[in-house]
Amino acid sequence: MSNVPLIGGQHGVVIGPEGGRYWAENGLIKHVKVDGDYKVLQVRDVLERLKGINDLYGRKSMDKGFHTADEVDRVQRFICEMTELVRKAREQGMPTDPSAVRDRVRRLPTSARISTKFNKF
Repeated sequence: MSNVPLIGGQHGVVIGPEGGRYWAENGLIKHVKVDGDYKVLQVRDVLERLKGINDLYGRKSMDKGFHTADEVDRVQRFICEMTELVRKAREQGMPTDPSAVRDRVRRLPTSARISTKFNKF
């Protein structure tokens, strides 16, 4: 099982430093801010943002006194959780990949109607 935490009864939901929620769905990262703003992010965009956050809150910034150790630890934990979420989104497959779409459709629940009355010939 991955290290993505169980939050609010939901597996795979990551709470960001700003309070927003992130989760992987259909090979994409979904994000809902605290004010209800909803965004769909590509995996590549999320990785670029995480790299920027990591550069901003790196250990060098703490050494120079820009951020406290608690802030850096909180952000680093968020980066680790988001990395696991990106891994989960990649496992789901990109929405533009035909084989991933076929596999997703194959895994959808199906139902069949079966009559309880049998006709005898």
